[in-house]
Amino acid sequence: MTNNVIILKADDSKAEMHELESNADGQPSFKDVYPLINTNIIEIAYGRWIQGGNKPEGVDVTLYCDEEALMKAEPQINHRASHLRYNLFKQQYGGNMPDPRLAGDVAVVFPADLKVKIEEPTKSETVFTDD
Repeated sequence: MTNNVIILKADDSKAEMHELESNADGQPSFKDVYPLINTNIIEIAYGRWIQGGNKPEGVDVTLYCDEEALMKAEPQINHRASHLRYNLFKQQYGGNMPDPRLAGDVAVVFPADLKVKIEEPTKSETVFTDD
């Protein structure tokens, strides 16, 4: 069995999709994720991926985070990964939620039975600007 894993870089660069083999616990091996998020120590966190559209759908995801991200030179908050945690905390805690911010690169691990893909925006999409 495999897991779809999306790498969200803290610098907001383009997300990367990977398909990694699952362990007996249904999650990818830390050794396979270490090089993808540039770390030697992983901290597990949880989030909620919400797919927009006419009928928004959500799925709980596991977040493999860089445990030492705040100790690195010039640490960066990962806004996209933090938003996934915010989605989950909002559902669980409402207005009394803990700080959802995450730092560093993060691997978003989707359930093994769910297959996802990254789609590039089409040129016909409307982009709103302040002009």
